[in-house]
Amino acid sequence: MRKKDLIELGITGVLVIIMILAFANAAKKARSRSYINNTQSLPMEQGLKVDSKVNKMDSVSPYDVLVKKADELVLKRDPFTGAVITADKKVEATLSLSGILWDKSRPLAVINGKIAKVGDRVDNSVIVDIKQDRVILSDGSGYQEVRLGQ
Repeated sequence: MRKKDLIELGITGVLVIIMILAFANAAKKARSRSYINNTQSLPMEQGLKVDSKVNKMDSVSPYDVLVKKADELVLKRDPFTGAVITADKKVEATLSLSGILWDKSRPLAVINGKIAKVGDRVDNSVIVDIKQDRVILSDGSGYQEVRLGQ
């Protein structure tokens, strides 16, 4: 290598080391500032209370904060089936099972005048299973059973 190339390589190496040290120092200062002087909690630290005098944190874990937030949520739809979650169990009253076409491999049911198979959506429910004398449906909050002749 030429002398000029060696000098350029050396200068570049020194500048890279200086930049790394500068970034590390800035990160260290920012981290210490956020722990000592932080009076507002960050989103991930909402359950942790910072004592500005002693710089100690209470024993409320982030997991407890997440559990509390999850308990406050109200689900309007089942995340797996998309069915609307309702408090009333009126699904059986609105469904009319008029017949079952039984086959071990592919049973079919006649519900509300339409032919449906396992996995099909009927009103706000999904057909989970078709037996010889009944159909089992899920509305996202539980299972309902509709029998022939109901």
